[in-house]
Amino acid sequence: MNRDLPRWPRLALAAATVVGLGVGVAGTAVIVGLADGERTEGFDSGPVTLVAYDTCESALSELKSAATDHIGPYGIGGDYAVAIEDGAVAADAEAAPVEAPGGQAPAKGAERQAAPGADAGGDGRQSAPGEGGAAQPDAKEHSSTNIHESGVDEPDIVKTDGKKVVSIVDGRLRVVDVASRKETATLSLPSGYATQLLLDGDRALVLTATGVTARPMPRVGGGSGGVVPGEAVPTKVAPGEPVPDTSVSDPPPDAPPTDAPAPSASGTNGTAPDEPAGGATASDDPAATAPVPPKDPPPDETPPRDPAYGSQIVLVDLTGAGKVVGTLDVEGDYIDARQVGAVARVVVRSGPRLGFVNPDQSRSPDQATEENKNIVARSSIEDWVPRYQLRGAGQESSGELVECSAMSHPQRYTGTAMLTVLTFDLRQALRLGDPVGIVADGNTVYGTGTNLYIADDHFAHGVDGFGPTDRPVPGGGQRTDVYQFDISDPGKPVHVASGGVEGSLLNQYSLSEHESNLRIATTVSTASDSHSMVTVLTREGDQLTQVGQVDGLGKGERIYAVRFLGDTGYVVTFRQTDPLYTVDLSDPAKPRITGELKVTGYSAYLHPVGDGRLLGVGQEATGEGRVTGTQVSLFDTSDPGGAKRIGQYHYAGGMSEVENDPHAFLYWPDKQLVVIPVAGGMTDPSGGYPSAGALVLKVDGASVREVGMVSHVAERYGDMPLAPRRALVIGDELWTISDAGMLVTDIGGDVVALTRLAWLPFT
Repeated sequence: MNRDLPRWPRLALAAATVVGLGVGVAGTAVIVGLADGERTEGFDSGPVTLVAYDTCESALSELKSAATDHIGPYGIGGDYAVAIEDGAVAADAEAAPVEAPGGQAPAKGAERQAAPGADAGGDGRQSAPGEGGAAQPDAKEHSSTNIHESGVDEPDIVKTDGKKVVSIVDGRLRVVDVASRKETATLSLPSGYATQLLLDGDRALVLTATGVTARPMPRVGGGSGGVVPGEAVPTKVAPGEPVPDTSVSDPPPDAPPTDAPAPSASGTNGTAPDEPAGGATASDDPAATAPVPPKDPPPDETPPRDPAYGSQIVLVDLTGAGKVVGTLDVEGDYIDARQVGAVARVVVRSGPRLGFVNPDQSRSPDQATEENKNIVARSSIEDWVPRYQLRGAGQESSGELVECSAMSHPQRYTGTAMLTVLTFDLRQALRLGDPVGIVADGNTVYGTGTNLYIADDHFAHGVDGFGPTDRPVPGGGQRTDVYQFDISDPGKPVHVASGGVEGSLLNQYSLSEHESNLRIATTVSTASDSHSMVTVLTREGDQLTQVGQVDGLGKGERIYAVRFLGDTGYVVTFRQTDPLYTVDLSDPAKPRITGELKVTGYSAYLHPVGDGRLLGVGQEATGEGRVTGTQVSLFDTSDPGGAKRIGQYHYAGGMSEVENDPHAFLYWPDKQLVVIPVAGGMTDPSGGYPSAGALVLKVDGASVREVGMVSHVAERYGDMPLAPRRALVIGDELWTISDAGMLVTDIGGDVVALTRLAWLPFT
């Protein structure tokens, strides 16, 4: 890393628990990670073999031994530590967290939306069977969550099955009937603020995380992460390193806007219960009048959450007024989840509870280090294993989540983090299941219909790119470790193989399974240079073994976007210009670069939009690398010798959530419409505010043209235009959802006029 950069603290490692949810039985898997302090300048390509603990006594002894070398005056992490308080991250004052545009996590289709994970040559349609559950005979044709792999649903903040829309955009679970456009249920959840959800029929699985919530699009004038348009890439950023986030921090998602009236006694942020909260009123838009949502369920239906637990899984019955039917509190941070059919698998990570001391007036750093080592020596196995609390059907249980006999570890590890995988069937009662663990860390989840992969590149990615920076920055050699689980059986996931590659990941799109091979795109950064590569692994016994690799992509740059489609990979790197590399992977043993297209700016997300067409969403930039606003590029990929840009749309000064979270992207192939949220940029002539909204584009042959903008305006947000977080197509209607409410717009007919049909305010 560039020594001129603000130095990174040695961050305190948080523990990781991966929770996989499956049919009928809940199964958990736990992993303990490779020691960051043991990395060398060269890449260690040795195997990542897992070893089971014999007994709780041996597990405790080995955990203590592995962790002791990493104990410092602030606990685990050496000379500096990160403290997470009330969801905020406090670190060394000189530390500057960095975040890659086009974020993860991480983890996460549409019945008819573009299929990002489909093989090359498709039209981009997507399938998320879990979102709709069983066939819905009365449901209209509809889109769903933008997913990586067809048939593998990912958690998001809005779901639909064509008959109802389920939203947690504003932190509360809301159910809206599509036919009547009425809100049928509103629930405040035990966790207080919902993060993501999965859907199967009339069941929703709501996922939450302490200090990590689904971050909204910025208020106009606020930051959204990445580089603010008009700013150049800082000269002190080492080649290949992420660009520091210099934007203004957003307020907490559940906090009222700074210019909004204070909450009234009625709890509706100054809006009377029967007063429309949107830009339209009953007098100027009769269709916009929405019914008063149902009252929250009695307190006994949503018991308060124990703050000792970091993550909560809530099973909700969506029929009628809605009801919480079970909660599972798990110690640790929620990372990601995947769902196949009714089976969901969720990822959380946890760490030991050791109560470390810090240097103060009464103890020196050396004394604090010694005392912290004594704390480790006196610890019991209960201090290292995550706890749980399960409530449902009038019963309650609690204890250690994982049995010692169900825990495994790599040959080299720090003992500072644990991954756990649970399995639940959304159609059955919420249960704890049969936990299995691996003592390791992890931050990226990728899944297919038969395999679940958990990757750890020793960088902090958080949830959807917005989590706390709690991972140490590797020095010298950089490695990504990958753990493969077989999930073809609906029960407990089974660890089948592990392996590693050189470099660090961008997000889950850096991984792709194809014809039994796993392709991984990574970037290696040093103090003086950087380069990227694509590596092909295949399973040989319990090892993921390298069979091929192509290096030398984007020298002096880092990866900003990746897309694997069939036998072809597309990799975007950036520093001043955007090379879009085409990689031929038809021979896994001999991958090769067949094309390099250099254009200004970069794409942070790539999406197939039909035969031989690829769409990129990112930022335009000057020749010097100064970004100038949201850019949508259309590439012709029909020539295996390399892509060509044939269409472009520039939204000057704007930023889009798609850069950080691909779930915000919508492609509707029937009308060739693309919808992305944008904020900032061009002035809104009606109110003098910078513009914000859902930008609707049409991919028409070899061009990308604007159809219009759909903005939300609410009195409680100072009548400023808001960018919707998500967009859905249901029949001939476009549904957009923001913190303020849902707006229904007509997109029927040969010419899309974006006629407003109804406004449903959130109160």
